[in-house]
Amino acid sequence: MPYVLFHSRYKPDGQRCIDNTVDHYSIHNDEFPIMLAMDKLERDPNVACCGVAKIEAGSEPQWTDNELL
Repeated sequence: MPYVLFHSRYKPDGQRCIDNTVDHYSIHNDEFPIMLAMDKLERDPNVACCGVAKIEAGSEPQWTDNELL
């Protein structure tokens, strides 16, 4: 089952608020690399928020047929 790792990073200029962030995501086939990446993101002071979610075939079918997998 694929997983998505998502996070919002503060822009280098301006205020450190959620309105001044850029969103990112990456798709992974298994849990191990995604949990390593999540650990790094949680320690990064420039990351506003981050999370991991399982991609269910019925809920996000466009992500299960992705070149990143």
